[in-house]
Amino acid sequence: MLISWGDNMGFEKLPILDDRHLKAIEMIIDGSYKINEIAAACGVERTTLWDWRKKNKTFIAELDRRIQEHKSFLKNSSEKKFENKLDIAINTIINIAESGKNEATKLEAARYIYEVLNGKIPNKLTVTENIEDTDNAGNIIEDIEDWDNTEDTIKD
Repeated sequence: MLISWGDNMGFEKLPILDDRHLKAIEMIIDGSYKINEIAAACGVERTTLWDWRKKNKTFIAELDRRIQEHKSFLKNSSEKKFENKLDIAINTIINIAESGKNEATKLEAARYIYEVLNGKIPNKLTVTENIEDTDNAGNIIEDIEDWDNTEDTIKD
């Protein structure tokens, strides 16, 4: 595959990228290869790879484009993973408010839900009253962590 940028209509004709360039770009973006490994896999000297990265405008532009593409992909996939866990987190807090064993923890979860529903964003969850309970979970964070390990008990 060859990639060329520009044309003869007043734009600078940039060098063409061949398969070696594209393989180097993929390996750089992968992030798990050393410069010597990339150069060897592409069949070039380390200094050639260095020249591509510093002097070859087409290589630099394509590398930058692919890096931005990769960052966008990572951001989108991270957001999707977070969105998938959001329902679990909300259900966890609701479950704790409804059926937690510790009254202070239940109250804290209910207060948190109330504040969120009224447009406030609580910056942390804490239990203000220290009440011993049977499972020794003294605050909502511990209850959530314990409950998160038993996802099959989530209520819909």
